Amino acid sequence: MTVLPHLVPLARADLAAQGIPEPWTFGRADKVRFGELDPLNHVNNATYPGWIETARIGYFDHIGFDRGADSDLRLVLIASSLRYLRPIHLGDSYIVCVRTTSFRTTSFTTEYAIYVEGQLCTTAEAAMVCLAPDIVTKRPIPDHAREAFLRDGAQDLRDTPL
Repeated sequence: MTVLPHLVPLARADLAAQGIPEPWTFGRADKVRFGELDPLNHVNNATYPGWIETARIGYFDHIGFDRGADSDLRLVLIASSLRYLRPIHLGDSYIVCVRTTSFRTTSFTTEYAIYVEGQLCTTAEAAMVCLAPDIVTKRPIPDHAREAFLRDGAQDLRDTPL
């Protein structure tokens, strides 16, 4: 495995070089720290949501999804799930991959995979909704974000009944 810089965006070519299959086109690498371990000496389950959030924010920056304090758009996590497939240990370098799988008018679903040495260790999914600054009024996903989602292979479900 090639040593990768930590917490920088990884493109498709970087991911492929690490044995990560398509359809992943964005990822972030990091290394397990001692404080992330549980008493069984593997990464504590409570650590994974933070890793995923860090990767998600990097992905949003990568696709130009403005969600900063000056934006009139707020992204709110409305659901998430994790599936632990293999333990991850102290010193392991891992890559969190992110992509959007589907979107509607105001909401979208993202998928995550965490790899160590090309081995899939964890999968996750999250649903997000776009809201106005009042955190009540729904806002449409901006056009440029929808275009980026489509480049990711996301399904456009705006015309699909719930």
